Amino acid sequence: MAGKERQVIYALLSILFVLAMPIACPEPLVEAAEPTAEVWGTVVDHYTEATLANATLLVWDQGVLRTTVYADSRGAFSIACPIARPIVLYSFADIASTGGRDYLPVRKELNLTSNGIRLDIRLKPCATIVM
Repeated sequence: MAGKERQVIYALLSILFVLAMPIACPEPLVEAAEPTAEVWGTVVDHYTEATLANATLLVWDQGVLRTTVYADSRGAFSIACPIARPIVLYSFADIASTGGRDYLPVRKELNLTSNGIRLDIRLKPCATIVM
C-alpha cells in the first residue's frame, strides 16, 4: 500500500473512531459513586396496619427523580439515598383490581446521615380515583 493511501486510511479510521466514541462509551446513567445511607422500613395501612405489597416509593433529589422502588410482598422496602442533602420520598399504593389510586400519597422530607434511618410509612385509604 502506498504512503498516500495509508495516510488516507488512517485519517478515515481516526474520524470513524471519534464519531463512534459516544456510541461505544455513553455517559453513565448513574452519577459517580457518592456517599449513601439506607432508608428501610415497611408500608402499612394507616388504620388496619396491614402491610401494603407493591407500594411505590419515589426518591427525588434536588428536583430530579433518582429512583423508584417497590415494597415487597410484606410491604418492606430498602433504598440507598444520598446523604448530606435533603431528599424527598413520595409513597403511594393502589389495589390493581380497582383501576385507580386507593391510598393517599405521603411526602416525607429527609436529611440523612451516614447511619441511615428506619421509616415506617402509614398510608391512609381513600376513594379510588380513576384517571
